[in-house]
Amino acid sequence: TDESIVQEEVVIEDPILNLIEGKYQTVEFCGETVLVDCPRSGRIYLPGSFNPLHNGHKGMLQAACKGFQQEGAFELSIGNADKGMLSPDEIRSRVEAFTRSSRDKLAVVLTKEPLFTGKARNLFKNSKFIIGYDTAIRIIMPKYYGNSFVQMVIEFGELASAGCSFIVVGRKDSGDSFKTLKDVSLPRELENLFQGLNEEDFRMDISSTQLREQNLNLKLNQ
Repeated sequence: TDESIVQEEVVIEDPILNLIEGKYQTVEFCGETVLVDCPRSGRIYLPGSFNPLHNGHKGMLQAACKGFQQEGAFELSIGNADKGMLSPDEIRSRVEAFTRSSRDKLAVVLTKEPLFTGKARNLFKNSKFIIGYDTAIRIIMPKYYGNSFVQMVIEFGELASAGCSFIVVGRKDSGDSFKTLKDVSLPRELENLFQGLNEEDFRMDISSTQLREQNLNLKLNQ
């Protein structure tokens, strides 16, 4: 009898496209390893757009992990209400900045969750989020919570209930003064949710915005 050989086609799905389409909640890249829907709690996460990734990002996460004795990872939210969704090609380009170095082994977790309360409640329980001084100032403004101080405290309460908190890293302000958590006027109700890195532990006066402007000037002058 004739024997027929049936070849089964194996389709390898694109995890980034699946994340965009809502099939996955998280995709983690670390070197050549890819993990889908395995959000890990108990880490220190540095959220950002990483456009581009630079040594300040790496040093910030390293200093926080050393200071708080926890494992760390970067977190890239691929979409937000103001700027919309990043394109698949742009996402791959940003991920490549983390994975191209076989020496550093930088873990980056992609999500579609733009809000800290969502990250805490749905993905990264018992974790710490690294933010800059400027972000710390913004997220304690009641105007971002319908001009309601009570609503702001409620939302921070959700974050606290998930076991999450913030690590604040110092930044230079517009007047070239280096500002830290000590310069943030925290409401008494939120004080326990914020810890700071001292200037001695980490300071690197570099930003993605400056690097983008420098790259643009180089291209214009070529």
